[in-house]
Amino acid sequence: MLSTRNQNLTRENNALKTYLKAILETIKHFFRKLLQIGNDKTKDYTADEIKSYYNCEDFSSNDVYEISKETTKEDELFDYDGVPSYLKISKKVKKEKDDFDNIL
Repeated sequence: MLSTRNQNLTRENNALKTYLKAILETIKHFFRKLLQIGNDKTKDYTADEIKSYYNCEDFSSNDVYEISKETTKEDELFDYDGVPSYLKISKKVKKEKDDFDNIL
């Protein structure tokens, strides 16, 4: 009887963990979109929320990197999270890439 109850609780726990992971993935996607298309106030609020999720260990360093790369909040969030400098794309490289893309 206790063994069966324990197995049921374990299955339920695993299902809830899977559900929470799916919700967090949706939130990450939503935050990324806000950083890409939101106004400055929205981007500031979103960056603060990302930091909060990171502080609570709901987001990893990799999550912060994936959410914020190539957005206007990239430098702020990379610095907050301590993303290694070799993963940062310098503004000069970005500008050169944009200038090149505009030529084509």
